[in-house]
Amino acid sequence: MACFVVACTPLHGHVTPLLGIMAELTRRGHDVIGCTGRRFAGEVTGVGAQFVPLPDEADYDDRRVEAVFGGSRPDGRLRRINADISRLLADPLPAQHRLLGRLVDDWAPAAVLVDTTFLGAFTWRSVQTTPRPPLAVANITFLALRGRGVPPPGPGFRPAPGLGGGTRDLLVRAVTDRLLVRGGLLRLDRAAREVTGRTVPGLLFDGPRLADLVLVLTVPSFEYPRSDLPPSVRFVGPVEPPVRAVRTPSWWPDLDGSRRVVHVTQGTMDTTDLGVLVAPTLRALADEDLLVVATTGGRPPEAVPGPLPPNARVARYLPYANLLPLVDVMVTNGGYGGVQQALAAGVPLVVAGSGEDKPEVAARVAHSGAGIDLRTGRPRPAALRSAVARVLSDGRYRNRARALRDEMAAYGGARLAVDHLEVLAGAGQAVAGGR
Repeated sequence: MACFVVACTPLHGHVTPLLGIMAELTRRGHDVIGCTGRRFAGEVTGVGAQFVPLPDEADYDDRRVEAVFGGSRPDGRLRRINADISRLLADPLPAQHRLLGRLVDDWAPAAVLVDTTFLGAFTWRSVQTTPRPPLAVANITFLALRGRGVPPPGPGFRPAPGLGGGTRDLLVRAVTDRLLVRGGLLRLDRAAREVTGRTVPGLLFDGPRLADLVLVLTVPSFEYPRSDLPPSVRFVGPVEPPVRAVRTPSWWPDLDGSRRVVHVTQGTMDTTDLGVLVAPTLRALADEDLLVVATTGGRPPEAVPGPLPPNARVARYLPYANLLPLVDVMVTNGGYGGVQQALAAGVPLVVAGSGEDKPEVAARVAHSGAGIDLRTGRPRPAALRSAVARVLSDGRYRNRARALRDEMAAYGGARLAVDHLEVLAGAGQAVAGGR
């Protein structure tokens, strides 16, 4: 058996799939050192791993992420993007870099696994000159690696063929790098120089190219077609988080199949204002012969602004393994993990996302044919009502969601991810099919 170090930024949507991989590693008898935020300590030890907390400089509570920004997260998409890159990705980088060095010295792991946003792993990898363990990355969001025929990540554009598409992509990349995220990239460069003494190009989007293995937690049909992916990239399908006990609310028997069910969520991080998507969806569908089930990502149901319509049901959290098989349409802000779980259950989507990776996730939902991208983070009730009605009435969305479900089931998720990790660590056989 081998030892694996698994390190992750302290974001719920990033930690949960890595918990699934850690659980599979420990099930196979491997030793796992799990390093992330202190609030996840119980979940890490719960899957059989040994917990190591992130240093204070790299730890924060994503339920109260405003505290990272001095009490108020910046308004406006441009300011927020640069602030997020600076405070959530660049500032923790030096501590992450140094932490990995200590963990490797202390535990001599056979391999290291990090999530895509643990950028200190890429600076650590870039300066290794002595024998080192191989580095693997769990790609916990859309595949941001730049390449031919793929729009630059960020704005949520879909591929455009021909000379016009290529010209558009060149212009968008120039604008993105030189204007839209310039402040964040400069902060990243300073953080990298602090620990390496030089620039490490491409950290934000192309950092995974420095890894020996990139595990993409979806299937090819959800991503844009690409001809130039590095051989280190392996699709494994969604990784289900470990099942945890979540008490079902008193109204759970209402989900008896007598009415179609629409589920609406703003995920677990963007929950400060539930009037962005949850409340508008409840209003939009108030007069429809549907049951509308909302989750608040941990906030009390009373945080949903306005009176609840009679057909609305609200809970802080719900067990997706039980809920999603009962859902006909999911309305979401585009959180990657939730989208993958919905598609793994064959549920079509309506996506209204802005900020972080959400426009890119929404664009891929539309590209896959499994849902509608509303191309805004603050949709009007009329737009929501129309989109939900369209998904319910047009069987093509359901058919595409079910096709993705079947493709995902064929990949294996955590089992396939660990197969690849064992090969990387020299503790397993070559993976059949070369996925």
